[in-house]
Amino acid sequence: MPKSGTGRKSIHKEEHRRFLALLVEVRLGAKFTQVELARALGFSQPYISHVEAGDVRLDPVQLYFWLKACGVGYAAFMGAVEKAFDDVDRTRGAVGEKKSLTGKLPKAKKLL
Repeated sequence: MPKSGTGRKSIHKEEHRRFLALLVEVRLGAKFTQVELARALGFSQPYISHVEAGDVRLDPVQLYFWLKACGVGYAAFMGAVEKAFDDVDRTRGAVGEKKSLTGKLPKAKKLL
């Protein structure tokens, strides 16, 4: 639950609606029905419907496999998400430069 004063939950924001619209666009671009995508992912059609309606959220791994099944790269999709979110900011009249998070992220440790 967000702290007092931090605004609405993300599921009620325009960015969330844009994200969901992109998920549907990806599926339709692959010429999949919800049933076909569900089969490809090993889910039920109602699950796909619930995700696209915003009733259920995908974790990053599920999103990866959704995109892979539809033939869309994760980075390309996230680029489209960023553009959609920037468009929302522009319509709100947001002012300011993009701030890079790379300086704030901890360095990744070598896993192998």
